[in-house]
Amino acid sequence: MAKIFISYRREDSQYQADRLHTAIKPHVDDPARDIFIDIDNIPLGVNFATYLDGKVAECEVLLALIGPGWLEARDGAGNRRLDSPDDFVRIEIASALKRGIPVVPVLMDGAPVPRADQLPEDLKELALRNGTAISRSTFEADTVRMVKALGLVEPEPDPPARKKSRAPLIAVAAIAVIGAIIGGFALSQSQFWDAGESEWEPSDEASGVSEPTDTTLGNGDLYEVLGEDGALSPDIVSGESTVPGSAAG
Repeated sequence: MAKIFISYRREDSQYQADRLHTAIKPHVDDPARDIFIDIDNIPLGVNFATYLDGKVAECEVLLALIGPGWLEARDGAGNRRLDSPDDFVRIEIASALKRGIPVVPVLMDGAPVPRADQLPEDLKELALRNGTAISRSTFEADTVRMVKALGLVEPEPDPPARKKSRAPLIAVAAIAVIGAIIGGFALSQSQFWDAGESEWEPSDEASGVSEPTDTTLGNGDLYEVLGEDGALSPDIVSGESTVPGSAAG
């Protein structure tokens, strides 16, 4: 995962730097390790120029936040900060440029990229670096665009429009098929019960009348009778009665 160094001036873009830091944190493995943002993290007693140079050497990209007051920021004596070799921002950006580390000018709220003739010698190349703009009114969208451009998150795939458009049609077709099946089943059941009701007559058993079983073929109907062994009785073929004790003729 890329390590990011955020360079900014407090009096120029403190608020924007904090918001940008918050937006980037979810896209790195360990924010405390992979993002360096504040000089307050410099240990006491160390050479701050050496420490900053070492931190820049560890990063893979440096974001140089440039607000409207970045170029002409002044110290207590009225001198331009960038003209001092001890200026934190100058040390950070010059170290990245010297090492060939990508430096991204992040132009805040309409600030322009400084011209080379406005910069000290070790910062002049900054004027040639491709940057990105972030505005207060479109901060979220601008930040998302920058995060994607840095390769910190994979671009979201295009929504499967074809699948989405076909899904309702498939659902409607499925409902129609189920409805047709249910309707056909109901119709067949209705026809079955109608036929059964028109042909049904009370059985002899229900009426209390008992008659001997006979398979005589005199009425033209075929009555199949199975013997005890499950074989078809030969009396059916001859048309003879299967009533016990009866004789043909």
